[in-house]
Amino acid sequence: MAVEENKPVLHWLRALAQILVVGAHIQFLVVWSDRIDLIKVIRPLFENSTIPFFILSGILFSLVSQKYTYSQYITKKLKTVIRPYFFVLLPVLAIHLFWPQIFQITDKYYFMTPSSLGVFLTSGKNSVNIAMWFFPVICFYFFISPFFKWLIANHGRLFTFMILFFTVAFIGHRPATTADFYRSALYFLFPYSLGLWLGLDLENKLVALKKFRIFFLVLFMGTYFWQVQYGPIGGLDRIASWQQMSWDRPDFSLLQKVFLTLALIGLLSSIKPQSFLAKIFNPISNWAFGIHLYHGFIVTLAIFAFGKISSGAGILEFLAWYLLIILTSLGLCVGLTKAFPRLGSYLFSVSQTKTN
Repeated sequence: MAVEENKPVLHWLRALAQILVVGAHIQFLVVWSDRIDLIKVIRPLFENSTIPFFILSGILFSLVSQKYTYSQYITKKLKTVIRPYFFVLLPVLAIHLFWPQIFQITDKYYFMTPSSLGVFLTSGKNSVNIAMWFFPVICFYFFISPFFKWLIANHGRLFTFMILFFTVAFIGHRPATTADFYRSALYFLFPYSLGLWLGLDLENKLVALKKFRIFFLVLFMGTYFWQVQYGPIGGLDRIASWQQMSWDRPDFSLLQKVFLTLALIGLLSSIKPQSFLAKIFNPISNWAFGIHLYHGFIVTLAIFAFGKISSGAGILEFLAWYLLIILTSLGLCVGLTKAFPRLGSYLFSVSQTKTN
């Protein structure tokens, strides 16, 4: 992405955001009931890890908004996001219909009713790829982008709406199921609008975040340890309906990931483009969209092929699977694009950005 060529921090943030998202889904490989002490420590680190992605998306829209025209913006998103998303829906439908035994699907005709097909298309709900729900929400934000353009036009208006969105998310929580598209779209308006605000005068905000990176890191650690000690087991207190909202039940998972994202931006500002970490982050960021689209298949296949791993085996096995899933997903994206170059643009949105 051209915007990121002069902002390597954003490029590297994309890589770390993707690593966190994969970690959130690796948890499904583990039988956490074996070690309640581990679940209390590990899962809060990864739950709600899509928040950095929404903050980054808001920043990027804010940066391109000055040259924004709706038709050009949607045309670009149709090619780089929506088209690859609909391509990944095809194997999901095919597996449900023709190879349900591979993923132990009991209802192979799940999509055969108009209502269930509608839920699938608007929420990504399926039994094959657990990472699909993100795309309908971010695509919805693309289509209502004139609203975000209107917010950016007035800083006071943007800040007012950002406080409103924060209040809704903080007491409303994420929905209990990712199939709840409307509440998911409402919940992530706060991190997206925070990204819009950060994108305004980004250079000065990057300087400030670099200066206060330790402060935000301490805030992140404080909210994380609060979750470990006093929060729900698993770290993310989702609620099933609006009726369960309460001021005495705040969403500390939201705060934790916002503080983590701000701390990461500040820490990444200290990295040199030629550094070892940059060389690790660059390929992951280049292929982050493809990794996001396809790592869910690999996680589900691993569960079917090897069964869930016991958390009693310890943290090392969890980390080994973590690394394996990331490398396998990255290898799949790179391998398929090398073998079928034209197909790569349809399957993945490759962002091979120069950061030096």
